[in-house]
Amino acid sequence: REPASAEVNGLKVVGSVLTLGILVCLYYLYMLRCLMKRLLVHLRKLGSGHYVDTNVSPRHVFSQWKFWFEGLICLCHSPPFCTFEIPLWNSNNLVVYRAETMWSVLCCTRLYLMWPVVRDIIIRDLPKRQMIEYISCVHIDSVFALKILLQGRLAFAICVIGGIVINCQAAYVFRCCELTACKFGNPTTAVSQECHLHEAKYWSIGGRTETE
Repeated sequence: REPASAEVNGLKVVGSVLTLGILVCLYYLYMLRCLMKRLLVHLRKLGSGHYVDTNVSPRHVFSQWKFWFEGLICLCHSPPFCTFEIPLWNSNNLVVYRAETMWSVLCCTRLYLMWPVVRDIIIRDLPKRQMIEYISCVHIDSVFALKILLQGRLAFAICVIGGIVINCQAAYVFRCCELTACKFGNPTTAVSQECHLHEAKYWSIGGRTETE
């Protein structure tokens, strides 16, 4: 498909809508975390007349650098009606990457969003979890969830599944990095005209010329 076709732009619009939904969910997640911290502080000061404010303003959410960091990661996507190609030189070889390919690789970082869901499923049924955190002053988080996963009979299966996911993701990224846009039919953008150069058609590796 041509990168400027209606089908591709339609998929990009869907991606933009999903990206907006992820950002909204991320905002509410940090808002709930802020509210939970206030409730824990209220429990520690119980009996001293401490008042808990349940209204979390956007200022408290936007003041957290982790929110902006995760927001930038989740914001990476291929915007609709925007396409371009970037030529990169590697020694005497020319590789052309399309914007869609680069954005797809960057979107792979969103896979980390699966872990908070898995973590919450693991620790949500722990009895009196909040009370244990309050008494011991220890936050039950990802480390505790990993300890639960990596014990018992399911530990081997979890390691195998994790290895398969990591290998598949690494293989996808490697394939995107090694595949030049000059292989995608007849490119129409101005930059792609560099595909007609000799360095783009023939790659020299170790003094040997290989046809691309």
